[in-house]
Amino acid sequence: MLSSFLSSAARRRRLALVATVVGLVPAATNAQQAPLTLRDALDRAATRALPNRAARATRDGAAAGRLAAWRSILPSLRADAGFVRTTDPVGAFGTSLRQQRITAADFDPARLNFPGAVDNFTGALVLEQPLFVLDGWLAARAGSHASSGAAHSAEWTAVTTQADVIGGWFGVILAAERANTMTAATRAAQAHVRQADGMLEAGLVTKSDVLLADARAGELEAGRLDAVRDSIMSRRQLSVLLDDDPASLPAALGPFPADSTIERMARDLQALEPRARADVEGARAGAAAADADVDRARATMVPRVVSFARRDLNSAARPFAGSTNWSVGVMASWSLFSGASEVADRRGAEARNAGARAQLAGAVANATLDLERTALLLQSAEARLAISRTTVAHAEEAHRIVTRKYEGGLATVVELLDAAVAETQARLGLSAARYALITSIAERLRALGHEPARMATLGETSTTR
Repeated sequence: MLSSFLSSAARRRRLALVATVVGLVPAATNAQQAPLTLRDALDRAATRALPNRAARATRDGAAAGRLAAWRSILPSLRADAGFVRTTDPVGAFGTSLRQQRITAADFDPARLNFPGAVDNFTGALVLEQPLFVLDGWLAARAGSHASSGAAHSAEWTAVTTQADVIGGWFGVILAAERANTMTAATRAAQAHVRQADGMLEAGLVTKSDVLLADARAGELEAGRLDAVRDSIMSRRQLSVLLDDDPASLPAALGPFPADSTIERMARDLQALEPRARADVEGARAGAAAADADVDRARATMVPRVVSFARRDLNSAARPFAGSTNWSVGVMASWSLFSGASEVADRRGAEARNAGARAQLAGAVANATLDLERTALLLQSAEARLAISRTTVAHAEEAHRIVTRKYEGGLATVVELLDAAVAETQARLGLSAARYALITSIAERLRALGHEPARMATLGETSTTR
């Protein structure tokens, strides 16, 4: 036999490669699992996707930083305790005076100059209330804006992840359809080659026809293996995005939704009004935080005024016992020069402010560009789907005509395989067009400031069709 598909060596090599690839396919036990819908995948990604988890951690860190900024504004209350044993003349006399046990004998010059060791347990309750700390107030305002920016950033990450999940979900469906289409085309091509091989022995075709047909079939077989590989990898990528075990995904996610369903959803986008995008709002909050930080750095040159009240207890026996006294007061401080650190702080804040302003301008420009880009992508994807449907219809008809000519002896097996390949490519193009329109809808929703998760109904349609 001349066909490479019928040669034992070639068959062993192909079977070994197929077994290796198929061995990576999830086990049949997946068919017994509860079906996973697109809505389930989106819900799972909302809590488990790594980008979302990282963004939420950053948001929580910024919220904690916001609370820390209130340290110089809110009152503070603390308790102090200590123990001192001293023979210092001033310390010993002062300790006795604090313990309110001074007698006339304590004024003896010899005792004043050479006191015995004195023990003192101290205890104090201290309340401090800042009265005027301008840089503290501005730092708190900057922290509030920064926390808001981190929250918007987490929201935008969640929206972007939704679009990624939708793309990954239907990417698995696209890869599966491509693998199925290539498998069917390969089997048909191999059947034609075997038929041509038999016709060669009968002298009805030439050797070149059989060799060319075998070459076409080999190309389809290679494409089929690539399609199986891509199908496996698409499932792996979706499982990584969901931070899940690939074996937890169903063996099949179903076909694409009906074209009419996808096109209706694309038309519905025209009625949607753009909303404020979380990435732009986050950049705007970041710029506001940078403005407040510049004001804070400048306000370090303004005096600070802090009030305090404290109650002290002193005892020779134990802490928080013995005699008591209290103090209240107001303290003002003014840092005139701190080794140029205030200059460096101000310049650093101004540089960060310039960067935040540039990021805001870039976010606004990118949002405008994103709206234009996604509108064009959606328009071209709709047109491409319509063209692909027509192409498939024409390729099917051409294949049918060539098949009849081949059966009547008016076409060669190579022409038949070329027609089959053209139909296969048309069908693959139709699947790709459906995927492109679905992902364009998701990107358009994200660009408009809406959640792509509203497309979850497409997954329900695809799994029940």
